[in-house]
Amino acid sequence: MANSYAIEFEQMFRDGMSFEYSVARGQSFKIDIRDNKILVVTYHETAKLLENWCTSSISNKTLVHVVSSLKELGSQNWKQHYSNDGIRGGFSYKLTIRFMDKWLSYTGLNKQPDNFDKVIEYMHDLALVNGCEIKT
Repeated sequence: MANSYAIEFEQMFRDGMSFEYSVARGQSFKIDIRDNKILVVTYHETAKLLENWCTSSISNKTLVHVVSSLKELGSQNWKQHYSNDGIRGGFSYKLTIRFMDKWLSYTGLNKQPDNFDKVIEYMHDLALVNGCEIKT
């Protein structure tokens, strides 16, 4: 039997998701999913320069796949914040899932959960499969 937190995670996802990965003085990207559309933006963090963007329609089947993949990767079990303040520069990330007026948010600064690289890889694949490329 699925726990209520996992069910809430899935219901919240249906109204929107945003994933942002920023690298100090480097390439960064953001993926927004809502209303059966995916928006992928690649930009340079220091210069605040937009380098590439792409938008594409996505099916309900793809949305279900994204939810199940993120659940399989365990992102709903992440702590709300990871941090290593001893590093200057580095990277940050934010995964936000929205449902009406509720928000589920995970952030990190120079530290991430063990499975984070797999989530990054999945986000790259998600963009590519939907005709968008994350240029890093």
